[in-house]
Amino acid sequence: MAKIYNFPGIGIVNSGTQFVLDGFQFPNNWLELATAADLSSRNITVTEVPDPPPSIDDVVVERNRRLALGFEYDFEDERGIHVIGTTEDDMKGWDEVSKGIFGIYISRTTRRRAKYCDKHWFCHSYCP
Repeated sequence: MAKIYNFPGIGIVNSGTQFVLDGFQFPNNWLELATAADLSSRNITVTEVPDPPPSIDDVVVERNRRLALGFEYDFEDERGIHVIGTTEDDMKGWDEVSKGIFGIYISRTTRRRAKYCDKHWFCHSYCP
């Protein structure tokens, strides 16, 4: 969270800036180290400005970064732990499987199996 420091007779001074108040020169790190009492005794007011929310681009970049990592899933049976690929290509494959299984399901055809292979293992999906 950013802070805006308003000095009497001076105006706004940014954090990390040297300034002179009442004939005394303060170092550039004084505002970061000052206590509420230090600021109040000098009639310096502080306004906290919330950080802006992440942009859509920020969210997309972070989502892609996380998905590129993949994840491990423990089936807690003889299959053990698998690394699930979640790269962009893997996600396209999972989307294809999901749509295919849904198509089989809504068509009410007999039991069928769909296969998909990500970079780590094969997925066999059954639809009743």
